[in-house]
Amino acid sequence: MTGVQTCALPIYNYQWGLKGKRKGEFRYPFAITMDEDRRIYITDVINARVQVFSQKGEFLQQIGKWGITPATFYRPKGITSDKDNNIYVAGSYVKYGNIQVFSNTGEYKGIIGNMKKKGLRFISPVGVYFDNDTRQLFVVEMKENRLRILQVQ
Repeated sequence: MTGVQTCALPIYNYQWGLKGKRKGEFRYPFAITMDEDRRIYITDVINARVQVFSQKGEFLQQIGKWGITPATFYRPKGITSDKDNNIYVAGSYVKYGNIQVFSNTGEYKGIIGNMKKKGLRFISPVGVYFDNDTRQLFVVEMKENRLRILQVQ
């Protein structure tokens, strides 16, 4: 083939996870992030939780459970973290969703809201990214075909 370039990629050292409901098992793992302490967070959509692992795949904890009240998830999808080890989880119930904030120990801190302390409503939020330099949260809303950028105080 002409013009095809290759690059050397490292071979993986290990893997973890199986289909299931127990600790360390997944039913539709969707997104991943790593905090400043190098813990790995993976959204587990159908099991309605976030699982936290060491870099070697050791299960550390679970954040959230199934539900539609604060600190619970219906279908968690996007996840990101900031340099202060806050974990932002995007999820939705049917069409509408929110972004909940947790500490890296799993403590519920609240939802992303506006200056009037009212939670912002998102339409199917699926991807989130936190820019530590600008303190902006980028949110992909799948069903609205848009990206929202929020300034986090």
